[in-house]
Amino acid sequence: MAQRGQALVEFAFIVPILLFIILGATEVGFLLVTKAHQDRATAVVAEWAAEHPSDSWSAVANKELPGCDVEVSSPLPELVQATSQCPYQPKVGLPMFDRIVINSRETAALRSAPKESVRLSGTRVASPS
Repeated sequence: MAQRGQALVEFAFIVPILLFIILGATEVGFLLVTKAHQDRATAVVAEWAAEHPSDSWSAVANKELPGCDVEVSSPLPELVQATSQCPYQPKVGLPMFDRIVINSRETAALRSAPKESVRLSGTRVASPS
């Protein structure tokens, strides 16, 4: 009977550690999927700004990246660069994931040269929370 009690105590010590490892691995998986989605959405904003240099890209940024800080700039005359920062919303709820900010930067080439020189502004856009 003493051995059965010892096994129960050992099990009680190991289960929380294993549970923490499994939940942490699950949260890292969700984080990687969220990062991939943000990278793609940032690329969509960069492509939109490259295809429509004289139009406003903020509506696309608000649709693709709600609640994120988005900046579009033109580092070179033929390139458009979109940068986004989004706070990560933990899915599992482990406290170590609460303050993570996901950054993404994507570049696109201008599709057609504008008739007049248009400088893309670096205004930040954040949708209301």
